Amino acid sequence: MSIGTIVIDTRGQHSVEPLESSVSEALLGDLLPLLPQANLHQPDIPSSATEECGCQCTAYDVIVIRDHHLESEPLTLINAAHASLRTDGALVILLARNSLPRDIADADRRASYLHAMACRCGFVAVDPATIDPAFPCIRLKKSAQAPRWRLDLATRADPCQLSELFEKVFATTFDASLWQWKYGGDRGNGVIACRGQQLIAHYGCLYRRALCFGKPVTALQMCDVMVDPRERGVMTKQGAFFQVAATLLEYDLGLRRLGLPFGFPNARAARIGERQMLYARVGRILELRWQSSPDRPALSTRAIDITQRTQDYAPVIDRLWTAMRRDLADAILVMRDSHYLRQRYSEHPLYQYRIFLVSSRLMGRPLGLIVLRVLDDSAELMDMVGALAHIPILIEHARRLTDRWGRNALHCWISHQHAHRLATTDVSVVDPDVVIPTNIWVDGPSADSLHDKWWLMSGDTDFR
Repeated sequence: MSIGTIVIDTRGQHSVEPLESSVSEALLGDLLPLLPQANLHQPDIPSSATEECGCQCTAYDVIVIRDHHLESEPLTLINAAHASLRTDGALVILLARNSLPRDIADADRRASYLHAMACRCGFVAVDPATIDPAFPCIRLKKSAQAPRWRLDLATRADPCQLSELFEKVFATTFDASLWQWKYGGDRGNGVIACRGQQLIAHYGCLYRRALCFGKPVTALQMCDVMVDPRERGVMTKQGAFFQVAATLLEYDLGLRRLGLPFGFPNARAARIGERQMLYARVGRILELRWQSSPDRPALSTRAIDITQRTQDYAPVIDRLWTAMRRDLADAILVMRDSHYLRQRYSEHPLYQYRIFLVSSRLMGRPLGLIVLRVLDDSAELMDMVGALAHIPILIEHARRLTDRWGRNALHCWISHQHAHRLATTDVSVVDPDVVIPTNIWVDGPSADSLHDKWWLMSGDTDFR
């Protein structure tokens, strides 16, 4: 019997190497009689293996993944094993005991996500996805039928194909600097689906520092959901959209146990995820619109442009954020401290934003901060930071600044349940057909517990 194991070097590069029989017996013990028996011919190198991983791969009877932590990225190892196994060969994933939850039911659920991901990558189940604490492992068999899609991390996508798919789906130019600003520095993640060497789908998420009812969490902002238009008719669980979406949710939420997912899909896109039991709606977005106000000085307050000086005002910004988070202790919102404002607005590679500190005239007491973007015929209120009681003052200054820039109208997005906090007697309200979804595919907070809890504005998007 030819048994191999996957070895990862200090640079994160992997290779498949033979496993000595004495080591195999020590690792696999009573599993050995249950694995495929030795072939009479020498191991060959199937062309499919060469195509999958781009190297000369021995076709092993068994591949062993040793000491695998549940939170570790699995697609690289699963794909390497698939490329190096004979048809009907066995994949044995030996789980690190120190990565298992103490609760057996929880361990079984997390193992089931790893099990499901492997099955999408061309394996079939041998055992139920349950964990024996005495010998925690997952056994699978390479299917005789190649998987329809090759799933992988988006970091391994061909850059030319990625930009081509982006432009085809969104009908706008792909900008590499914007992509790096979003996903670089481990700020995001993505899963792709390929047919052969052709990129078909991408499902991305950005990691956001957030507060959920006052407690710090990592929120996952789902974005850059792309499926080749020629494949959009396949909206089943075998389709490319479901494959990439379910895999990313299982990895980041199911295995890594990161926090709350959210996004800004339109209602039609959200219905696709709802039909496939991936999403549930927990809110919606409204667009508020105002006419500009005459640009004359306010009697008791003023707005100071700090666009180029946000670092100097970091302590002030952080105090305003503290007041805001205190007022929204029963809500969910992305953190709006000085670090976030600098990365989100000051370092944006494409758009220019204006940041103003609003304070009292007499005492100079900071009241709030507003972020605006000047458009061709209007201005957009991207963000606000400060105590909620000062929102009317912030709105009025945003309207006056709009007039200063020669624009007639101001608008912003806001979660619908918070719209009343921004409303004035002359505001107009438009439904942009944007909903706020959450995950229901893997374990997590119930949709009911998250309903109408998000505070989201224009600046929380990745595309405005």
